Amino acid sequence: MISLWELFSIARGMHGTPWIHQGRTPGVALDCVGFVEAVGRACGAVPMDLVIPADYGRTPKPGALEAFVSGFCTRTYEAVPGTLLLLRMPHSIRHVGLCTGETIIHCIQPYGVVEHGYRHPYTARTASIWRIPNVEYPDGW
Repeated sequence: MISLWELFSIARGMHGTPWIHQGRTPGVALDCVGFVEAVGRACGAVPMDLVIPADYGRTPKPGALEAFVSGFCTRTYEAVPGTLLLLRMPHSIRHVGLCTGETIIHCIQPYGVVEHGYRHPYTARTASIWRIPNVEYPDGW
């Protein structure tokens, strides 16, 4: 199991990594899926044998991000610290980030891995919320 502090430390350690479509290397290049994959693998939530395609287009096929996240997470209905957020950008689900409670950490074009407030428009664009395995959530979450 990994604490929320450790999870956020791993994610924040990737801050400043440039955004490159289909990027998979922390510190070199990531996209939103690559960021979540890297964080998930580092904390043991994403099984090493889980194949995550890197041949997707800039606009994912409908259901593609949900299929990726459902391969290792459990859907929930409250954005609490340590959950993954699938976001509509602007109308279809095409982005994923990590909720810390007050902030979201994600890899977005053109900025790369950033952290900023989890507020409008991101709260309004949240399409689904997912609990990450191997994370110690406080009782009641």
